[in-house]
Amino acid sequence: MPRLTLNVPELLAIAQVLGVPPVLLLSPVGAEQTEIIPGRSADPWEAVAWISGDSDAGVLWARRHAILVDEWQHAADQLNPLPRLPGMAADPMTEVVEDRRRITATAIHRVRAQMRQLGLRPPALPAGLARLDDEGDDDE
Repeated sequence: MPRLTLNVPELLAIAQVLGVPPVLLLSPVGAEQTEIIPGRSADPWEAVAWISGDSDAGVLWARRHAILVDEWQHAADQLNPLPRLPGMAADPMTEVVEDRRRITATAIHRVRAQMRQLGLRPPALPAGLARLDDEGDDDE
């Protein structure tokens, strides 16, 4: 008798071989309906949101955190790594990028405070942002 089950590592391996996200093997986006559990059908996009945790507050806060950290790192990468020569005018974009980094760091700090308030442990920070955890979370 053929086997009718598939364990999670096997599903992940098949997705890797096919070069698709595993969630698309569980919920074929583009179809009208998909059976998400035996006897229960749903819109494939709703199924993807459920499977991926998009309806979970913790997942949403973690994603917001990741986006902000990526934005901060991107701004850090934009800063000119070359030193200014004496008498050379400052690059006007440097101040704009540094302001963006400060604003983004403040947003990360607030997201981390909100995560802790919800009982969630925020992800580790890159070295350049580690000071945020030393600043306390008393705002908002």
